[in-house]
Amino acid sequence: MVDGLEKQDAVKRKRHEVDRRSVLVVFITPRGQKLFAEHHQLHMKRTHDLSFSLPTQESGYLSVILTKMNLQI
Repeated sequence: MVDGLEKQDAVKRKRHEVDRRSVLVVFITPRGQKLFAEHHQLHMKRTHDLSFSLPTQESGYLSVILTKMNLQI
């Protein structure tokens, strides 16, 4: 997964200064931040579109479930 993001210039790896075999940290690049913002905006629109078509009570249930799921991440 990180390999693919790195190929898209969405993240950069920083090697450990002493042990060059390991990666210390993965940094999100400005392009990665832009891609994330675009994805998040699409995700929010799709969630709104799905919940908008539900009856009010079911929309409330969906909101509670999604909130619980987001807390698990």
